[in-house]
Amino acid sequence: MKADRIQVLVDARWPACPIASTRQLAATALDDRVLSAAVRSGIVVRLRRGAYVRRAYWNGLEPWDRDNVLIQADFESTCGLSCSGHVSAARLHECRVWGVGPLILVTTGYANSSKSAGTDVQTHRVDMPSSKRATRRLSAASADFAAPASRVVIEFDGSGKYTDYKPTDEVLLAERRRGNALVEAGWVVLRLEWKLLASPAEMRRRLLATMDQARVLPPGADTQKRPWPA
Repeated sequence: MKADRIQVLVDARWPACPIASTRQLAATALDDRVLSAAVRSGIVVRLRRGAYVRRAYWNGLEPWDRDNVLIQADFESTCGLSCSGHVSAARLHECRVWGVGPLILVTTGYANSSKSAGTDVQTHRVDMPSSKRATRRLSAASADFAAPASRVVIEFDGSGKYTDYKPTDEVLLAERRRGNALVEAGWVVLRLEWKLLASPAEMRRRLLATMDQARVLPPGADTQKRPWPA
């Protein structure tokens, strides 16, 4: 089958999701024969056994976005039987992470080998009912980190937060509203720049000073609504 014909078939039949499993592709009539030819010709990238993306989509991703896609691909390769954990789960929930590599952390209810899971996957085996799996909870007063006992919220800022995703004026207005909601709920907000993570002593000094400030607030503020991690 010629490459141009394969490209037409892939473009016409690819599912709506960027990462597709073998089962999803088969449902759109992209069978093993076409899929194998697409991988050989470079039109489709095989990320995991049973998980694929189109080459054009893959090439357009930044390195950190590729890491996130690989986490999702691992989930697809297990037919949804694994559960992302630790920093891998944080990434899928669009939390900001710092100083982590591409290692994929998953929790499963079954035993598997590193050969079947992949050398970049670390598996934790535990019996975990679906009712116990963590879900992301959002509120108008969400935050990066919160210390309920001290009533302190930590927000990490960087220029990209205000310029890379939405118009700056919209982001600034949304940030002000969120900050006001936190303060009105009885929290002290500490804003730090990401680069401060490289200076732990200074970060500790500022955090302790903020915690001291929180201690002199009127009694009862700690009974206010707690923010959920963003």
